[in-house]
Amino acid sequence: MGSASRKELNMLMIQKLYGKHYEIIPLYVAPSDQGHTGVARDRVYVILWLRDKVVMTADPKKLYQDKML
Repeated sequence: MGSASRKELNMLMIQKLYGKHYEIIPLYVAPSDQGHTGVARDRVYVILWLRDKVVMTADPKKLYQDKML
């Protein structure tokens, strides 16, 4: 995954493991976006939904960006 001092989410591995059946959207979030000043690192939330079962009606990235404006 990463070194002892910094761990990163491996999106290629997520895609390899789940990409056959799931749509995947990573959402990158800064602590300041959520009002946190005591947290130093950005976060990534991974949104997955089954390709054959779920229909996305709104783009999570666009919703997040619009909320931040």
